Amino acid sequence: MERRIFLQMLGFTAAAACAGCLASCSKSGNGISVSGNSNPSAVSVNLNTQLLNVGDYLVSNGIIIARLSSGNTPSDFTALSAFCTHQGTIVSYVASQNLFYCPTHGSEFSTSGTVLRGPAVTPLKQYTIQISNNILTVS
Repeated sequence: MERRIFLQMLGFTAAAACAGCLASCSKSGNGISVSGNSNPSAVSVNLNTQLLNVGDYLVSNGIIIARLSSGNTPSDFTALSAFCTHQGTIVSYVASQNLFYCPTHGSEFSTSGTVLRGPAVTPLKQYTIQISNNILTVS
């Protein structure tokens, strides 16, 4: 076999292998493909010891919970999927701007999960919050 033909065949084989790898790494139609729990179960937070100050937030079981104001009612908090819908990076809460920010590509989300700035185009999932006896539960 001539060297030129061998190298061409090798190139086609490598290209086919790369195409298969890229296809298997693409995002799923419902948002993101990340390791970890993309369908989290309930999360409980003791408000006597956690999320004490406005602007505090935590990430647990794929959910980011932030304290938006000083009361202890469900409307004083928000709970969203912690994973950016663009590429799955964990977002953080920026209290000074009252938004969620993805550090990888700069996507921004409102406290209800709506996309404020891309490249993300899909909102973060918002979860229901209940509070009983200073225990916040997200489901």
